[in-house]
Amino acid sequence: MVEITIRLRDNRHGEPDRGGGGDSDRRLINALRKQPAFREEYFEGILELLRRYENKTMEEWQTIGLFVYPERNSAFSSNEDSAFGDLTFFSLGQNMDSRSTWINTHNCMGVIRMMDKVAGLAIQLEIGSRFDGGQNQYFLNYLLSRVFGGNLVGEIEIGSDSFWDMLLAFAFRHRLREACKVGLFKEFRRVQYNDLRFRGKMDLDTHLRFNIPFRGKLAYDAHEITFDNPLNHLIRHAFERIARKWRAVLSDSKEITDLRHQFDQNTPTWHHGGVLDCMRKNIRSVKQPYFRHYYDPLRKVSLAILRRLGAGLYGRTEEAEGIIFDGSWLWENYLWTLLKPIGFQHPDNKKEKGGWKVLNKTFYPDFVYTSGKMRVVLDAKYKREDRGIDDIRQVLAYMFMSDGRHGGLIKPVEASECLNKSEEIQCNGEWRGRWHDLFFSIPRASNPTEFLIGMSKAEVDLKNAAAFGESPASAKS
Repeated sequence: MVEITIRLRDNRHGEPDRGGGGDSDRRLINALRKQPAFREEYFEGILELLRRYENKTMEEWQTIGLFVYPERNSAFSSNEDSAFGDLTFFSLGQNMDSRSTWINTHNCMGVIRMMDKVAGLAIQLEIGSRFDGGQNQYFLNYLLSRVFGGNLVGEIEIGSDSFWDMLLAFAFRHRLREACKVGLFKEFRRVQYNDLRFRGKMDLDTHLRFNIPFRGKLAYDAHEITFDNPLNHLIRHAFERIARKWRAVLSDSKEITDLRHQFDQNTPTWHHGGVLDCMRKNIRSVKQPYFRHYYDPLRKVSLAILRRLGAGLYGRTEEAEGIIFDGSWLWENYLWTLLKPIGFQHPDNKKEKGGWKVLNKTFYPDFVYTSGKMRVVLDAKYKREDRGIDDIRQVLAYMFMSDGRHGGLIKPVEASECLNKSEEIQCNGEWRGRWHDLFFSIPRASNPTEFLIGMSKAEVDLKNAAAFGESPASAKS
């Protein structure tokens, strides 16, 4: 199996420069020639494999079996879930000949692996954040830490499988917390006993082998509901692997620590060895309807972690596998961690909370602040383009419906790339307000400490900017 890894950054589309800039790596032939395993005769096969999966939407990737965030129809989904079907991980552009093909990236980040077993080719396509330079993934790592919990900033340098393992670690944390909302997984198991508390079916062979002459014991089998089962053993193995490599993603929360203790205390027959045997016992999906929705995704993530699905170590059972995050969803949920403490609301269309009903239609802006006559409406945007007419229409409509006097967009940009802008809005000489372009400056840093200091400053600046001269939480009517 010839294995090729292509590393790109999000929001790069259109024909790349032919020069030696970093964006030229999107030209497929340039990216492939950097791979030691690449040979010119492989090109057409690799191009064909990429064409097989280009333009697949998040929904299609999820149907194939990839881990996708936000999940379709999940309580963890974005407010803009209606756009879910339009999001794509990558697409191809091409001029006259196939050698001019390039790869377009969009708002999504993550890792996918595509395989052609007949041709003996495997492509691992990694898309990181455009705000992360080199092999460090400080910004993406930081967003994941703030949204999912844990803290890996400073521990990640992309190697052969580190990026994939990092994403799986965050997915495992999220899946674990979701699954344990219904308690530890339990199932009926055949348990063998050899004592005098007979409560099952006699195991005559075992009894004759160990208890004759009679030793005051009876050998028997019983069906009991127990936490000490193969699935909980699998989860515990995944816990151990993550704790060895990415300890910070599990050690920052009392909730996660308590969950780990519960697994340890309720799986007395678990042992460090026998991982492969444990994985074989968990190949099939969870059957119990009560647990299936929560524990089957956790089972899949745990298997992925233990199969070490990095470059060169993927399982051979799937033709496509991976984990994808929608950058817009991740950005919006990160901003919510900043704006919630200062009094903003985050309307939730999944729970039908906080929306505005107009003409029998309910609208859910990203962030809203209301205090007396003070109204602020802000929309999160992750894309690179300048504000478009649709963005302006959307926010202005929200401002009009709420009689808001302040509204605008929050976008991430390179440090010092843009300054916040504010301009007056006037409609027919009567209704007035102010439009705000709020730019969150992502620091360029050479080490984790420098990056965290820069992010802390940017967060303070955003909170001050969102207050429009006063703290929203204490704004006067």
